[in-house]
Amino acid sequence: MKNSMLELKNVTRSLGKWNLGPIDISFLQRQITVLIGPSGCGKSTLLRLMTGLLWPDSGMVTFVSKPITLETVQSIRLKMGYVIQDGGLFPHLRAGENVSIMARHLGWDKMRINQRLNELLDLVKLNPDFMGRYPAELSGGQRQRVSLMRALMLDPEILLLDEPLGALDPMIRSDLQHELLRIFHDLKKTVIMVTHDLSEAAYFADTIVLIADGKIVLSGTYGDLLENHQDSFVSRFINAQRQPTETLTRSTA
Repeated sequence: MKNSMLELKNVTRSLGKWNLGPIDISFLQRQITVLIGPSGCGKSTLLRLMTGLLWPDSGMVTFVSKPITLETVQSIRLKMGYVIQDGGLFPHLRAGENVSIMARHLGWDKMRINQRLNELLDLVKLNPDFMGRYPAELSGGQRQRVSLMRALMLDPEILLLDEPLGALDPMIRSDLQHELLRIFHDLKKTVIMVTHDLSEAAYFADTIVLIADGKIVLSGTYGDLLENHQDSFVSRFINAQRQPTETLTRSTA
């Protein structure tokens, strides 16, 4: 598809007691797509298929029209930023070492690394002093900012986030939601985010993809989701959300 950054074409994956797919979906350049659905529906599995951490049983995943295969996956991963649940920082490395780990692996010199670190610190609004701390010495919000910096270190073309704010308390989560949306708009990158929270999906998404039992139920805007209330699953999913979707007001200014 024209202007598509990443595509899944007739992708299936067996996961023991249930199957994912077949999935056909395209993620457009510079768009924010949010994958949403109940726990265990296949959201995180889809992200792992996109990054080559899992392989489909059938079908194809492509990145900028290039198939992700054993031969291409390593080079393609360098163009992806991936934030896993709870951040996934290495506890034995200081924050700055966590952020720069791939740049050092690729042989970047210290000047280039420090320049990029300073750019990212400014982007996420984090004090440089925190770069010398271990993850256990950081708050939950600070760890998530460091995880985002690590994902952005190589200036990837696409950013994938697996429930990046799920473990945070409500006040910190709200602050980071606003910060993340600002960062997404500043960077103008393709973003794919997983969440189970409809309010969060409505706040971030250009497109919401609702998933149930390994299948795409609906793909469209938040308004499209609300208009499909006659679908029994969509209705039950919306009604089950305890937090009113009106609590977040998205601003693109």
